Amino acid sequence: MIGGNRDGAHGREPNEDVSVIGPGMEILGGISCEGAVRVLGRVGGPVRTSAPVVVGRGGRVEGDVEAVEVVVAGTVEGSLVGARRVELRETGRIKGDIRAERMRVDEGAQLEGYLCLGKSVSDSGMGSPARRKTPRNETKRRRRSPEK
Repeated sequence: MIGGNRDGAHGREPNEDVSVIGPGMEILGGISCEGAVRVLGRVGGPVRTSAPVVVGRGGRVEGDVEAVEVVVAGTVEGSLVGARRVELRETGRIKGDIRAERMRVDEGAQLEGYLCLGKSVSDSGMGSPARRKTPRNETKRRRRSPEK
């Protein structure tokens, strides 16, 4: 299991190597690896892996996160792709879009972004969620009629 009661993250992890970014540790740039990642410090770039990622309480990622499962008890400023699932704990804060097959959100968690759930997320493979753009003509402006 990645996480535990101490850092507020209870994500599941198969028996494999775990890379830990400890409290007070800061990585300038992104992380790309095959094993699970547990962030208790700060990562200033994207995190990409084919295993689970946990952003523990006090942990911070300033970049996109792509993983098979993502558990957030800390802060993520970037888009998330959880091929299987994303879990947002009560202390979790996400500022970015989320794409996942399934999602769990605890009371008290904060999300500022768009959410796309469903099987098609995992079928299309992992990739950064496209930022949703509003077409210019989506909102029609009313013109005032000339007064007579």
